[in-house]
Amino acid sequence: MLGVYLIAEGVIRIILAIGSDGRRWWGVALGALDAIVGIVIMAWPEIGLVTLAVFFALTMLFRGAFAIVTGFKLRGLRNVEDASGKRTAFA
Repeated sequence: MLGVYLIAEGVIRIILAIGSDGRRWWGVALGALDAIVGIVIMAWPEIGLVTLAVFFALTMLFRGAFAIVTGFKLRGLRNVEDASGKRTAFA
């Protein structure tokens, strides 16, 4: 079940990254990592529980680092007003 989740998450992340503006390679790289780990987990069902935990932990560490970097970048945008001068719920 975990392998299917990681493969689906990876494919969705790659599709969203390709459709976005800016630095697409972050999303594509993390999506590829998720998909690769999911494929490895699905391809070797006899791998031990420790190996499974290590693969999943590495995936979660990379996701966490990506979320922290993204959070700091978004925090820098909180005082930037858009061109129309309107404030929205997200600005």
